[in-house]
Amino acid sequence: MKTRAVRIISEIAGHSKNWAVSKAKKAKSISDIISISKKIKGVFIMSLADFLPRPQQDSLSGSLGRIELNKATPSSILKRTGTAETQFFPMLQGVGYNRLAQINTRSAKPVVDEITGIAGLIIGEEFGVFIYDYEKLPSGLRVSMQKLLDATIICFTAQNEYRGKGNVNRFVTIPLADYMALCGVNPTKPSKDQARRQIMQDLKTLQNTKIIWKEKSGWKIKEWSTRLLVAASIKHGRICAELSSDFALYLRGAYITHFPGVLFRIGERDQNAFLVGRKLVLHYGMDANSKSGTANKLSVHALLDHLIMTIPSFDDVMDGNRHIDTRIIKPLERALLTLEKNNLIKWGYVTHEGEILTDEQLSRCRAKDFLDFYITFSIIGFPDQSARIAKKKEKKKAYKKSTY
Repeated sequence: MKTRAVRIISEIAGHSKNWAVSKAKKAKSISDIISISKKIKGVFIMSLADFLPRPQQDSLSGSLGRIELNKATPSSILKRTGTAETQFFPMLQGVGYNRLAQINTRSAKPVVDEITGIAGLIIGEEFGVFIYDYEKLPSGLRVSMQKLLDATIICFTAQNEYRGKGNVNRFVTIPLADYMALCGVNPTKPSKDQARRQIMQDLKTLQNTKIIWKEKSGWKIKEWSTRLLVAASIKHGRICAELSSDFALYLRGAYITHFPGVLFRIGERDQNAFLVGRKLVLHYGMDANSKSGTANKLSVHALLDHLIMTIPSFDDVMDGNRHIDTRIIKPLERALLTLEKNNLIKWGYVTHEGEILTDEQLSRCRAKDFLDFYITFSIIGFPDQSARIAKKKEKKKAYKKSTY
């Protein structure tokens, strides 16, 4: 352990081997090594992920294997009612969780440590994701994995009190048939068998994934580090999952939105549509945006920032072949049109002041001007939040009166 500590501390700190030896000698445990390295770097220690607890390889180990299925998530939570276009599910979400949705290891290859086999992918200084035994896994981070995690969080939301103070129920079960129907899987045996294999692959990836991020909380910046699932499998025709305690506690104290059922039917090839739809729904459902009157408007620049893993930046394209239309504009518009075709949104281009842009105006604009445009949109069938917001406002007003 000391030898590995010397190597890792030396690499992270950028100091000589002798300097690292003197630091490693003071370490009595793995946690000491991590502590020393954190003091050196002052930021996330990505290459120290091999010192973190390894995920349980037994697919139904520990307490998950002992739970009674009828005491877990009710089977009616994800059952299709009516059409997918009219279904919205309450879902807990937060900064770190939403950043994970942006990442796809097919379009953004992670760096794999040769010694540990742990893959790491970092976005700026705010977010990092690690995947244990990455090269042994049949799949990486992809749309189907994120949809499965979203479905798990929806069920977790249904069985736990929002920002409650009691025990957290971290065990989730989802009837396999309900989930496949929600995702629009063809009811034939070959299609169902293929979907089952894909779900098992995604469960293994989720079980092997850990995320680290920074998030503003009041006036402070909090650092979070958590695995997603500690156990997962398919048992008795149900998807079974156990959220890690840290992830479950984070989610219960996070924010709530309404997730559209239609996004579960977006395929792997339409990754941009899935990401854009998720971003628009989250933006539309934020109380702060509703209060400021910006819930139905989002800048093109902000949308492209959200698609940083799949659509190149304006500067990168200009440094290359300069094909702004084919590499940026058309991929974004295809995503928006896919969402419109699936009856999730209605949309159009507007200026910052809200003036609707006609096709003639758009045809005459320069490519660089495109970044200054805004998307105006509405989410079809989004649950009315006026009563809840009014109740929240009254509660806040009553609290202020009681403090004076």
